[in-house]
Amino acid sequence: MNFKVSIDGEIKVEWFSLKRFKFEKTITETANLEIKTEAALSLPEALQDIELAKYYFAPIAVGPVVFVPEISLVVGADGQVGCKITTAITQQSSYSAGLLYADGNWSPISTFSNEFQYTPADNLSKRRN
Repeated sequence: MNFKVSIDGEIKVEWFSLKRFKFEKTITETANLEIKTEAALSLPEALQDIELAKYYFAPIAVGPVVFVPEISLVVGADGQVGCKITTAITQQSSYSAGLLYADGNWSPISTFSNEFQYTPADNLSKRRN
């Protein structure tokens, strides 16, 4: 958050007569807020390897040893899934107050302005390692 203060003044005198007088003070405030969020999820071991099917072939005897060939269909996933989100809010406001004398009249100075900006989540990404 930043604050800036400025003072503006003006005096105009002609032939020893006040023609114009101005005194104004301005305060400007700027605030920036940025939020970053990141999340990662590792898959549990139960989901990493899933056996869908298994097929056993006929046993093969080689001497006293018996071999039983098999084929397994295994699917799975390994790694991480995650996302990253960044968003921001910016506000700038300005207030001026003072006094003005012109054309024989005194009048107050009072102005206010406000700007607000929102940056939506712009960095949504998925990753897999």
